[in-house]
Amino acid sequence: MSQGRLLLESEYLRRLGRYRRLDRTLAQKYAMTYEEFLERRVVEREGYILSVSGRYSYHWDRRLTSDGDLYRHDNAPPQRWCGVATYPKHFHQGSEGNVMDSHISDDPEVAIREFLAFVRYTLLSRS
Repeated sequence: MSQGRLLLESEYLRRLGRYRRLDRTLAQKYAMTYEEFLERRVVEREGYILSVSGRYSYHWDRRLTSDGDLYRHDNAPPQRWCGVATYPKHFHQGSEGNVMDSHISDDPEVAIREFLAFVRYTLLSRS
């Protein structure tokens, strides 16, 4: 078997494992699978935009709702946030311009759990 094929298979198995862990987490915490979460269009139905992209960006946007707020942990290094103690990591708290330290984990699997817990807490505290 070629080196390229071995690398491709290894990456596929890594991603499959990550998907299975996410599926188990959603089933345990929210009583639905990842597929059900997507099929129910939970994020879109509530007028939210929730995205995870690149190596490190967790974004929850409610600009489509009357609240109009957004929350984002990211590590993009724009110079204007260099005064943040955790730079380049920073957190947009409620708006694009309100930036503070980000103490979210550097481990992507832990970080997504932390971010989803933040979203859940925020939603529950507003209801």
